[in-house]
Amino acid sequence: MTTVADQKPKRSIPATVAEWRRMQAWEIRLENAATLDHDGANAHAHRKAARVYRQCADAIERATCTWRLDDEAWKTSCRNAYQFNVGGPEDNGQRFCGYCGRRIKVQRGRR
Repeated sequence: MTTVADQKPKRSIPATVAEWRRMQAWEIRLENAATLDHDGANAHAHRKAARVYRQCADAIERATCTWRLDDEAWKTSCRNAYQFNVGGPEDNGQRFCGYCGRRIKVQRGRR
């Protein structure tokens, strides 16, 4: 019988917000399993899994998609283009790339 602690995420660093959310759900399952484990037999596995999850969450926070204004469209580092009617990503409250899900970093000026 496999336990929740035996399950591993498919990727060590999530590339999209959807993967990060799946990892959050995985952490909640681990926490719930830890509360049911009264004898502490799986405590080490739970701590290890939580540490891996925190490392993944930190990595996705650092991962960014660079956007730069090129004529009328914003070019992304994930090789897409996006056009706003008025302003840019900050003016429109967009913090995450709609294509790759990473946090947007705006590059000022021309290349």
